[in-house]
Amino acid sequence: MKVVKSLAVAALVSLFSWNVSVSAETKESPEPAAKLEQAQEVLVEKSNSPLKQGANLNLDTAERLAAMLKGVGMVKAKAIVAYREQVGEFKSVEQLLEVPGIGQKILDSNLSIIKI
Repeated sequence: MKVVKSLAVAALVSLFSWNVSVSAETKESPEPAAKLEQAQEVLVEKSNSPLKQGANLNLDTAERLAAMLKGVGMVKAKAIVAYREQVGEFKSVEQLLEVPGIGQKILDSNLSIIKI
């Protein structure tokens, strides 16, 4: 019984000291100017992201197309690559509609990021 009591006391002390350190950390928030600077850094990092580069129908792998295009999983992405391999390079974005499983809704959802 003493061992259990000692363990319980040790656990409570440990929990209390962790809670105090977490509380101290959260009270020290950066000033608004520092927050703004952090947000600007994140925006710069995201501006160099693959999303900004777009999804290139003529160059990207099925994995990348599936990751980049809304409404396109691996099955449709593989269909895009298979179409490209059979027909040749895409000449226009609208040609994507010729790929089985790709409809106007998917095309419209991705127009801003699709590249040829």
